[in-house]
Amino acid sequence: LGTVLVTGSSGRIGKVVLALLSKSGRCTARATARDLAKTDGLKALGAAEVVAFDLKDKNTWEGAVNGVSAVFSASLDPLISEHMEFAAFLGTKKEQIKHVVRISCFGADTNTNSYDKDKHVSCEGAQIPLMLQHYWWSEECLIKAGLPTTSIRGNFFMNHLLKNELENIKEHGFFQSPLGNCRNSFVCTNDMAEAAVTCLLEGPEKHANKFYGTYDHPHGRREKLLLLHVGQILKLIDTLGKNRASTGEQFLQAGFTMWALGAEIFRIAGSLVTGDVVEI
Repeated sequence: LGTVLVTGSSGRIGKVVLALLSKSGRCTARATARDLAKTDGLKALGAAEVVAFDLKDKNTWEGAVNGVSAVFSASLDPLISEHMEFAAFLGTKKEQIKHVVRISCFGADTNTNSYDKDKHVSCEGAQIPLMLQHYWWSEECLIKAGLPTTSIRGNFFMNHLLKNELENIKEHGFFQSPLGNCRNSFVCTNDMAEAAVTCLLEGPEKHANKFYGTYDHPHGRREKLLLLHVGQILKLIDTLGKNRASTGEQFLQAGFTMWALGAEIFRIAGSLVTGDVVEI
């Protein structure tokens, strides 16, 4: 496959993409870093090369993409303008760059569905959130640049579920979330990475201009969780952690299906990792 540029190499998804590409043995995995002091850590993950790259510094772009045949693209929302400029830059090299795989979000689907940001809202008078609009812009700019694009769309990252609530948990024994009574699919960033790498390895012939969601069961069962369930799960996990003799049967007796148990509960707990990834 030649050389694959992995932007966001130090991120939750990027570092797994880097490791999986390296493990495949089918390409040269080129990591990026704003600070080259991270070189040793990135090489330990599997990077064959580490290059300086900063979306805010156009002087780093040419060297980063030199000789690259595919790009894994991930960036933070505040850098949407810089990402759009970088996409236009990549478009000047579309004879060289055969495939871009972009991390995006459930709902960023203006190209596959049609919505009016002023009307299709959950609260009267509120527009589609700007951040969600940005996810679509992050895909659209690659398409407009003429690049064969694949989008991997996730939903709520389960890895983020508790990170902002650590103090509440430690001091008061509870966590809170804006999800309320909404059923939600919690997505593991490792699965996002595996889906992205699958697309990169199988190539644009199979995945160009396709947009995949990683928020549903591969066989069509959509077993999303209420936040209430998540709270019950975490209490059971705490109990299991204190009593190693307990088994997963306690989860099932609490009314959770095996799919919810295997693909969502254990990964929230960080105790086990299943191999269940949405089939692409």
